[in-house]
Amino acid sequence: METRGFSTSGEIFRKDSRIIIARNRHHAVFIGVHLKYDAAGYLPGQAIALNSVSGLWEKYLTGGSSGTDVCTGIMFDDIRDMPVNTKATALMLAKGEVYESLCIDLDSAAKVDLGGRSVVDANGTTVFMF
Repeated sequence: METRGFSTSGEIFRKDSRIIIARNRHHAVFIGVHLKYDAAGYLPGQAIALNSVSGLWEKYLTGGSSGTDVCTGIMFDDIRDMPVNTKATALMLAKGEVYESLCIDLDSAAKVDLGGRSVVDANGTTVFMF
């Protein structure tokens, strides 16, 4: 009887994936968005905004223009290595509970835009609920 070893594909089980949802994933609201090209890509937890001129989503920027200064969601997907000058499709978290320490560019103005609040749980972890 031949014995075969167990193997997995690294393409399926990524260990570098950031888990940003703190709890209650079943209450989260996900929306598909078209992202503007960004050479650095987009990480889960990135605050994003809708550019009212291009109609594409991009990184939220305090003091930005054309709507990029209004945070409307948090990136859920990990989008890296975007082909040059193309847009990508991804999931944005429009409502949910995320680990605040894993959010990128989530400043006080973005928190107000999202209508959320920060709560420290019994373990001392700050959770942003919006």
